[in-house]
Amino acid sequence: MRRFVQMSPAERVGLNQLGNNPVVTIVFGDYPQEEEPAPPFEMTMTWYRGDLFPKLEYLHDAFLLFENFSDVFTELSKRSDQPLTPQEFCTLLNKLDFRDETPEIPWQEIKITLQPNKYSLART
Repeated sequence: MRRFVQMSPAERVGLNQLGNNPVVTIVFGDYPQEEEPAPPFEMTMTWYRGDLFPKLEYLHDAFLLFENFSDVFTELSKRSDQPLTPQEFCTLLNKLDFRDETPEIPWQEIKITLQPNKYSLART
């Protein structure tokens, strides 16, 4: 089953001073149904502070997703010279029948702790 999750709520609360740490990471992949014993295959698209273009990251066991997600990469190739925001990427995944499993956490419930070169997020 095609799914995605937006991992970092930092963008939603307007946090702008994260150094080079990831601001938003979207994990997307092909995940088995709960009753299936197969492992998930996933990739991440990460936006780092100051970067207009995201970075695609994956492990070797996810190589088959290049074939399975040819529709995703075809759509991304059409805009290879344009910046892509996390919201635009989520919209694209929704359009291509990925299920959004990002938990709904109101920004008021998120406590942000900043330290040099890192941050942490936790529900209050």
